[in-house]
Amino acid sequence: MMADDGFDTPPMSPPMSPKSCASTITLDLLEEMCDTEQITESFALHGKAKQLRREKLLRFLKKHGFAQDVNEPRLPGCTAWFTTKKEIVYPIHVAAQLGDCQTIRALLAEGADPAKKTSKGRTAADFIKECTGPRREEAARMLRA
Repeated sequence: MMADDGFDTPPMSPPMSPKSCASTITLDLLEEMCDTEQITESFALHGKAKQLRREKLLRFLKKHGFAQDVNEPRLPGCTAWFTTKKEIVYPIHVAAQLGDCQTIRALLAEGADPAKKTSKGRTAADFIKECTGPRREEAARMLRA
């Protein structure tokens, strides 16, 4: 391509997103530091860990009456009059109430919104305040991050 200044310039490629740019840099560094077999094994382990986390999360969702969408509420009842007596909650609220750090981490990784409010206006942070578990502070930090 001939630019206005008379010099041949190669066509510009579209800019990379910060995430893909960081991924490319990370892969380049990995390739310099490790052999290909180590990299492949590491990515395979990461994929397996991600799959196991997802399976555990799905069991949590099912156990507590949620659909597979981490941002879908659990409705408290089938009839209209019943819904006014109970609170509509999301998976992040239940995990926070239990002080379940692993599930909170998995929910956040799957895109759960920690600022999501219940039908009574409470957030996951409000449920953490009610939690008496030993990992309460860690769970609270995870929600603030």
